[in-house]
Amino acid sequence: MNISRSLLASAFVTATAVVLAGSPAHAGGDPGYEIGTITVDHTATVDDDLATIGGSYTCSGAGDRIGSLSFQLLLREGAPTDLQTVDGLTCDGASHRWDTVTAVGAGRVPSGAATFWGGITVCETPDGPCPMTLVEARVILKRAR
Repeated sequence: MNISRSLLASAFVTATAVVLAGSPAHAGGDPGYEIGTITVDHTATVDDDLATIGGSYTCSGAGDRIGSLSFQLLLREGAPTDLQTVDGLTCDGASHRWDTVTAVGAGRVPSGAATFWGGITVCETPDGPCPMTLVEARVILKRAR
């Protein structure tokens, strides 16, 4: 991981920790509507240094609202993963599936517990505002067979 990625990862973790301490429900103030929810599958599959992780999400909105999911995996050993973003969420109030593959480190990553730390953002327009609902979930990393 290069220095800028490491700093970005540390900044996300620090900013998220500050926001979690200040507002456990969501960041960016009360937008006057339900931002959304994220669920994370209990198990992620790891193949060498890649993890396949997913879950479901809902986000409310119509018209110009733009949804995205950003997260890091905090591993039991080593640094957190780079910040990952899943763009183009459908914000229609219905439950939708999300899945992504993320790099989890150099070489083989051990099976075991990790923490999913992230949030769902719903922007009013491409220029904002963009309130966020935060989520922290325990994930078990299991080897692909």
